[in-house]
Amino acid sequence: MSFSLKSTRAFFFSFRTEQSFGAELCSFHKPPFPKRFSPFRAKSIIQLFGFYFSFALSHMTTLDVESLKGHIFVVGATGSGKSTLLIYLMKFIHENIKDASVIFIDPHGDASIQIASLVENPTLYDPIYSPFALNPMDLGVYRDESERTYLVQRRVSELVKMLNELFGVEQSKAPRLLWIFRGLLYYLYSITDTPTFLDLYTLLSDLLRDPNEIRVLMKSSGLDDEIIKNTIEAISSLPPEAFTAVLNRISGFVMPAGSLTSKTFNTRKTSVEWEKMLEPKQVTIFRIPRYALPDDFRKILTSTIVMDLFFAIEKRKNDGKPITPMYLVIDEFQNVADLDILDVIFSEARKFGLFLVFAHQHLLQVSETLLHSILSNSRLIIAFRLGPEDAEKLAKAMGNLNLKETLTNLPNYTALVKYIDRHYIMKTRDVPQGNPEVLKALSKKVELNEDRIPVYYVTKSKYPAPPFTPLRWTVLSFIYTNGPQVSYERVKNEMFRKYAWDESITLSALNYLQDKGLIRAVRTTEGVFYELTPHALAYFKPRDVFSKRAGGALHNAMVGEIYRRSIENGYWVEVDDGNSFEEKPDLLVFVPAENTIVERGGLVKNVRSLEEWGIPVAYEIETLSNSPEQIKKNLYKNLSKGYRVVFVVENEKNAKRIRDILGEGNYEVIVLSMS
Repeated sequence: MSFSLKSTRAFFFSFRTEQSFGAELCSFHKPPFPKRFSPFRAKSIIQLFGFYFSFALSHMTTLDVESLKGHIFVVGATGSGKSTLLIYLMKFIHENIKDASVIFIDPHGDASIQIASLVENPTLYDPIYSPFALNPMDLGVYRDESERTYLVQRRVSELVKMLNELFGVEQSKAPRLLWIFRGLLYYLYSITDTPTFLDLYTLLSDLLRDPNEIRVLMKSSGLDDEIIKNTIEAISSLPPEAFTAVLNRISGFVMPAGSLTSKTFNTRKTSVEWEKMLEPKQVTIFRIPRYALPDDFRKILTSTIVMDLFFAIEKRKNDGKPITPMYLVIDEFQNVADLDILDVIFSEARKFGLFLVFAHQHLLQVSETLLHSILSNSRLIIAFRLGPEDAEKLAKAMGNLNLKETLTNLPNYTALVKYIDRHYIMKTRDVPQGNPEVLKALSKKVELNEDRIPVYYVTKSKYPAPPFTPLRWTVLSFIYTNGPQVSYERVKNEMFRKYAWDESITLSALNYLQDKGLIRAVRTTEGVFYELTPHALAYFKPRDVFSKRAGGALHNAMVGEIYRRSIENGYWVEVDDGNSFEEKPDLLVFVPAENTIVERGGLVKNVRSLEEWGIPVAYEIETLSNSPEQIKKNLYKNLSKGYRVVFVVENEKNAKRIRDILGEGNYEVIVLSMS
């Protein structure tokens, strides 16, 4: 079907409605337009789709399906009509491009309601109405180890860029912090396919508390020597306060437990069905409203969607599956403008069937390099009203500086379009508001299981875990070292003073110990006192400190002293009794993990964990330090199990001898004089 119309200026319009926008364009030759000129005076212009273009006699053409087989760049000031255009474009693509799927990232919320009201059976992902898990670090499915290596490298590269942009790292510290991010991420991927922000946060917290702990972990992980070297050098060169701001920002993704952001990012397996949304005729909406969600969360979420979607499309092609067109529509494109993967998307994504439709407000929101790539690779450029600086830059890119005045004077819902080598004026109309109830109709209740146990703590558990949590053992050992009887008031006050545990936490531990028959309460006129039962005392026997493999009285005295100090600090201690064929350290000390919190004003505070033990510390007593082979053996047997290693000597002379034998490495030497 075709139509012929005449306007008051005797323009003749002709266009097809089959497979076209159903919109009219007005071509022009000598912009800018005269101020009184309007290509929209024809009262009978047919609006088949929601926006229209009017054609001059010399250009009988339409923007049809072919014109949309490429990237589409939309730019314009707030309220100028970008969102309206995006909504109608999505509807047109869904209805007219064979087998096409559409994914829409909506940073505001209203457009989701509008497009959901215009198409049938869209899929909604909304953290509020339809919660979902999207772990930015989840590797996803891979065929073999070589593909896994590729995915790790690509994802680490994107995550490092993402974190750098998010945290706004100080320029002087940026290279070193980025190396630390990179090294820690590689370490986490050496353990699991699904690390989380909680894992990264815990690693950084441990790094702040004890850099040597991270060195030991990385050395025992099998990572490339260059990665380990650069990471450790970066750690050594930065003061602890350099990590404060970073920890503060990441804490928003992991605290409090059960929060929307934590459940979204710290559920290890992503619940988004990428393969399903690539199926023909699927419309998927990611609704991420600014008014309801934190900016950092929205930015990471948007970047992760783009990253994961590209990996899914790349996998589709590599697996030999049919390639159907997929349109990714992004409003507020600047939220993902720092992803390295965009260069690949702009230059190569068409062979994967991926087309970007992306909009933002200002050209300055993207780098010059990326802008050049955008303008070079976009099949359609659609510009609504712009400020003078942006108008001049875009006019120059379009090859006609005279367009600047037109771009700065466009009314709302009116745009300048560049298609191939031609320019047109386009006008859109308002979109129906839509019914907010559609969100409830599309919502799905999904149970998200965030994992609150850092993955590398689980991995470290090659050794038997202590039979108590740090909370319960700390309380029990305090009563032991300060007994035989300790008042309730003293226990309560000391737990708060040392560890900032409030009364309810301490009381829960006391109740547990009573229920298990480990302590008994003695009521007197002076209050309640606690004492250990014989059952509890068995846990404090040093398990035959006088080892058959020990080195005499001095050796045993040093073992006993370390044991005593450790128990006083609430640490769990295993002592080698010499009866096992397994190679063990003289003492294996389990120290409670510490959670780092950033208080107001940037004050960093370490708080003893209630539930988690840190990396065990292997103590090796060296009274003579005259056997290089034995000293090296003691170091490597413990490092291979993931322990931190501490050599204990009686004097500085022996300490120097050990350092000379081992050189620099992942161990400590302490002097413990028994005289």
